[in-house]
Amino acid sequence: MKLLATVTASALAASWEYPETFGVDGSSWGDECTDQVRGSPIDLDYTYRNFHFMDCAENWNMTGYDQQASWNFADNEHTIVLTSDDYDAKFSGGHIGNEYQFHSFHFHWGDKAGQGGSEHTINGHHTFAEVHFVHYRSDIDLVTGLGLGDGLAVLGFMIEVTDGDESNEAIGELARRLRWHSNKQGNEDGSFRHFDFSISNLIEGVDLSNFYRYEGSLTTPPCSEAVQWTVFKDPIRISRQTAANLLRSADLADEHIEDNFRPVQPLADRNVIFYSDSSAAFKAAFRNERNFDREREFRDYDWLNNYHEDDHHHDHEHDHHHDDE
Repeated sequence: MKLLATVTASALAASWEYPETFGVDGSSWGDECTDQVRGSPIDLDYTYRNFHFMDCAENWNMTGYDQQASWNFADNEHTIVLTSDDYDAKFSGGHIGNEYQFHSFHFHWGDKAGQGGSEHTINGHHTFAEVHFVHYRSDIDLVTGLGLGDGLAVLGFMIEVTDGDESNEAIGELARRLRWHSNKQGNEDGSFRHFDFSISNLIEGVDLSNFYRYEGSLTTPPCSEAVQWTVFKDPIRISRQTAANLLRSADLADEHIEDNFRPVQPLADRNVIFYSDSSAAFKAAFRNERNFDREREFRDYDWLNNYHEDDHHHDHEHDHHHDDE
């Protein structure tokens, strides 16, 4: 199933491209992405009339996410998709309603100036990137799940750039290796040697007790309205160098991909629920955050340009470092 999905994603690569645009004929991505009732991503803004705060009374039940495994990667000309034949992880709880089986994960990111990147926004604000861990209901297969309103579940983590090191070593090493493989002719797809990791390694240090939940869709064609979305409030934190490496990890026609995210879609009549360990405290915190965001029109990420001026020297160093892969 994992291999089938990767092959399918590669076959679809030439039929659509970023950015998605809308005109008299609907979405440039096709009819299936036009006039959606529950399109994703969305802006997560607590001032919406149908935004609700709830205390989370049901713990997450996650099994297998700490399993060390070898991973395959594929450049589908939109992002990098990672799968593992050895990985068997499932989750339930967290008010999701079903048990879901892990399938794959991939990234969305912004540009060299550090603008944009995340698909979901918070009070209209993007973080640099976002990673999506895709799951399907464990009692069905992935293809069947695409036709059901709760057939898929995606765990989304915002990725924020810090002035120091990343919140865990695994995500930094993953970005370094993805960039190295992307820069090696004919090695855009493959598997890592001497680098096993778990999903728990990638999200180490992230607080899972506070999250947004809503009914949505895939954010790429076929835009299936089949996803139970969970977006965690606490971000994964990465270094500036890791951000630069992500930007160099996927190619389209020999050009490195930037801004591979879909714009936010109308919320319409859907509900967004923010589950937390203290809903009353978060109501006050959200008010403070929104006041801050109103004063901040944009954030200056020009520091990323420093990591692209000397790419030739950087790539030469990593060629030497990864010769054993």
